[in-house]
Amino acid sequence: MDTNTSAKILNLAHTGYRRAGLAFTKGENVLLNLDKAQLAQIKADPRLKLLSKNAPTANSQTSSGALDDRASAAPLTPAKSTNEQDDSAQVFAAIASLELANKDHFTVSGKPQAAELEKRLNCSVSASERDEMWQAYQDNQAQTEVKDA
Repeated sequence: MDTNTSAKILNLAHTGYRRAGLAFTKGENVLLNLDKAQLAQIKADPRLKLLSKNAPTANSQTSSGALDDRASAAPLTPAKSTNEQDDSAQVFAAIASLELANKDHFTVSGKPQAAELEKRLNCSVSASERDEMWQAYQDNQAQTEVKDA
């Protein structure tokens, strides 16, 4: 297993966003000592963009509060699942189950109602979290359409 892969990652989500056991700051992050599984999870996440691989050195730092691997990452809270792929699948399934014509399911601007997502996911969902979920869902749908074309 390659344990010395380093990468520069652009986080499009909020500061504190987590993936592959790591916490990210919004913007660019330099990550050191990534294993293949972590790198694969990062590449698969639509909110994270791989800018470069093996570019930074062990002494590299960025002004964005870059993290090295697990040493700086805060542990996940017990209330959240450690399997974020399952979390994404649940969010996508919840959004897909909404009825577009139902005003209780979607806002006037076409976004899912946060309250309806809360019911389906059994957890609180803020408007900003709803927006992130909706964007990830739309990005996933667009990627799926491109693959199917």
